[in-house]
Amino acid sequence: MPLSFSLSLCFSYLALGVSASHTKAKQARTIPLNQAARQALLDQRDEQSRDGLQTPYVFAHINARWRGQRIANLKNSFASACKRAGLKSVTPHTLRHTCALWLVMAGRPILEVRDILGHSTIKMTERYAHPAPENLVVAVSSIEDRLHFDSTAMLLLG
Repeated sequence: MPLSFSLSLCFSYLALGVSASHTKAKQARTIPLNQAARQALLDQRDEQSRDGLQTPYVFAHINARWRGQRIANLKNSFASACKRAGLKSVTPHTLRHTCALWLVMAGRPILEVRDILGHSTIKMTERYAHPAPENLVVAVSSIEDRLHFDSTAMLLLG
């Protein structure tokens, strides 16, 4: 989801996913949310409600001057959260790459990953989902249980 859209995210959009009408590709689409993501956003709404903040926005100001209004820029908040978590060189864009890679590593078809990220081509999705070298080792190791060298070698060598 583009960062600019996420800043306009309203709680009413959370039924099945997030509807995005202002996308880079200029095509409206729905971005599905898994249960954990949906719950995190609903927990945010509950916390705002406990604090007496009545706003439709997921990302809203809590200070008196702008209270309840949409936050226009998450740059500082995101950087602070990364610092508290001990993460360096992480941006919202990094999260898109991570999502793509995790979906591929979970065995999801590249077409699904493309659609979730909103890419118009598989080529762009492939750029996002490139595995690190250590993941390639895991990939080839995943077929070890299928190899029975003694019996396979005997069949092949015969």
